[in-house]
Amino acid sequence: MRRRVLLLSAIALLTGCGQNAGAPAADSAADAGVTVTSGQDLLGEWRTQRLDGADVTSVRDTKGKPLGVTFEQVDGALRWGANDVINYSSGEFTVSAKGEFLSGGAATTLVGSVDNGERHERNAEVVDEATEARLVPGSPRKLLLLTSGKVTAVYTPAT
Repeated sequence: MRRRVLLLSAIALLTGCGQNAGAPAADSAADAGVTVTSGQDLLGEWRTQRLDGADVTSVRDTKGKPLGVTFEQVDGALRWGANDVINYSSGEFTVSAKGEFLSGGAATTLVGSVDNGERHERNAEVVDEATEARLVPGSPRKLLLLTSGKVTAVYTPAT
């Protein structure tokens, strides 16, 4: 019995069982990078890598486009937009000098539904719920969206 317990313990250590496999990488931790204090720093198109810790890099819409979010300035207003595989949500946002991210609410364009239920509404929800954005330098650099101190989304620049 004792050998079996030792053997199982050794296997667990070697395979990483018992460790938090869903834990974010060090560069995706809530304290990584620098808090964004200007909405201008977010402008551009970003590809969604993780939502609530889950890898979504392989998710594509019917045209092969990956999940993503776009931040842009239109007629002086800062706006965001995000797809969920079939529908598109968007809204205005602000970032305070203290780093507080605030979405002015989201409007969704309902295009349809998907047969396999693979919509990812969280892609837009995390932007609408975010309270902070952080930029992590590196190659590629990363954008983290946080809600109440917890990382809810990780993005990399679209190429």
